[in-house]
Parts: sequence; C-alpha cells; structure tokens
Amino acid sequence: PAPSPAAAAAAAIRRKVGERRYACCYCAWSGVDNWCLKRHLNTHLKPFACALCEYKAARAERLATHVHKVHNKKACAKCPFLADDPLQLAQHLRDAHHIESRSLKVPAGGAGGAARAAP
Repeated sequence: PAPSPAAAAAAAIRRKVGERRYACCYCAWSGVDNWCLKRHLNTHLKPFACALCEYKAARAERLATHVHKVHNKKACAKCPFLADDPLQLAQHLRDAHHIESRSLKVPAGGAGGAARAAP
C-alpha cells in the first residue's frame, strides 16, 4: 500500500532535515545520500577533461558546451569523440553508439569528414 499523503510529507521533511551522513573530504559540504556526494565530489575532481586544451569540468554537459563554444566542435556525450559538424556527430552516434538522431538523418554510406578521435 502507498503511504498516506501525511506520511509522505513527514518522510520528505525528515529527508530534508535528516542526517547528512555523506560528507565531502575536500570541503564542509555534506549530503543525505551517496549519489549526491559523488556528484558533489566532481566539483573538486573535475573528471571531464578537454582533449584540445587544459580545461576540466565537473559535468559532461559543461565540457560539451566548452568544446562547442571555444573550439567550435561538437562533442559526443558518450565518449571523447569530437565532430567537425552536427552531421558527423550524428553519424558517430549512429555507428559507435547505435543512437539514431531524430533531427539529423545520416545516409548509410556516411557523412564524410575526418574524425578526431574514434572510440
């Protein structure tokens, strides 16, 4: 049986003010679960590194934005591949990750262009 609305609200309040057992070893941050701690640790570790310069990011989407704005490349969110244009990225997503782009249709023969880093 599902909890009553009152019980769900009480549980949410407990979670909100609950024990913050997951503490960061780099700063005073603490959280209520391991997922939040792992995500927070990325702000210190910056595990997403640009292949074209020294930039590092805490999140993959921030690295992709950097690569696009600074280096005018399209970054794959699944691997380190960098494409010169959206069509080349769509071809890579289809061929390497079996993901079909809804907005770009790539011919089966390929889109041409030189790949920067293949997985």
